[in-house]
Amino acid sequence: MQSWPTGSSEDDPFSYDEDTLRKRGLLVTAVLFITGIVILTSGKCRCRGRKHHRWAPQD
Repeated sequence: MQSWPTGSSEDDPFSYDEDTLRKRGLLVTAVLFITGIVILTSGKCRCRGRKHHRWAPQD
């Protein structure tokens, strides 16, 4: 049977600094959210459906 090391948390590869992980996750989330808002409001994205406007010739 394999015995697991009982060293400090620095030796454990699955030990994370939860505060840093939370801050980085919030930063990534904020950047993605702002990027999505900018894309939706820029008007250059043609993902609003296939609405073609036909203009009638003016006489």
